[in-house]
Amino acid sequence: MVKQIHHEPCDYYAFGNKIEAEQRDYERLQAAGIRIPQMLAIDMDAERIVKEYIEGPTIFELVKSGTSAAPYLAQVRDMAAKAKAAGLNIDWFPTNFVVRDGLIWYVDYECNNYMEEWSFENWGIRYWSWTPEFEAYLKGHTPAITIREERITAEEYTDFLKRTDLGSQYPKERFEERIVRLVNTVSISLTARNEQGQLVGVLFGLTDYAYWLYITDPPGHRQTPDADRASAGRGREGHRGISGRQ
Repeated sequence: MVKQIHHEPCDYYAFGNKIEAEQRDYERLQAAGIRIPQMLAIDMDAERIVKEYIEGPTIFELVKSGTSAAPYLAQVRDMAAKAKAAGLNIDWFPTNFVVRDGLIWYVDYECNNYMEEWSFENWGIRYWSWTPEFEAYLKGHTPAITIREERITAEEYTDFLKRTDLGSQYPKERFEERIVRLVNTVSISLTARNEQGQLVGVLFGLTDYAYWLYITDPPGHRQTPDADRASAGRGREGHRGISGRQ
């Protein structure tokens, strides 16, 4: 899974260096013993991360479908205890937790210094079942977009990058050529379109080759895919998140 850092304005939160924060939070969560996906690669200059893909439904999806999250409460409370012992809170919202083979994974890397009001018991648990808070969230966050499997053209993806300013985070050299190669190399699994049919998000399926070419290959340096895979430990196919969920 690829996560591209972006810099949208936010009225209620002041961001520092986002890519450094991702790396720091990943290390803090590992040290605390929180079950998280492995970070496979990080490109500080391009502000891009490759994570292990955790396949499975989110707790949010389970609750929304009427399935009880009760079987996973003991696990999340164990995570909460470990986080508190490390002086941390993680984002307890159920979209951030994926169930795979009976285990829950915290698929975000965000964490903050511990505050009792934002603990799981005081905040997160309100959204782990069909509560009034969960129902209110659904009513206020129903996107007017269509999700479907399709492939898009390089031209449309280039336009999307420019409209959202995400294109500024790609290397300027041979920008459009790089996008053509990306679209032709990476399996594009899902797209999100608004009511006008305009592209507003893309969910990528990442191949080993694309991982080598676009994440770990700096300008003027070219390794073989096999050599890079050996240095990185492993590559895997995966996808998660509209414009970088997880």
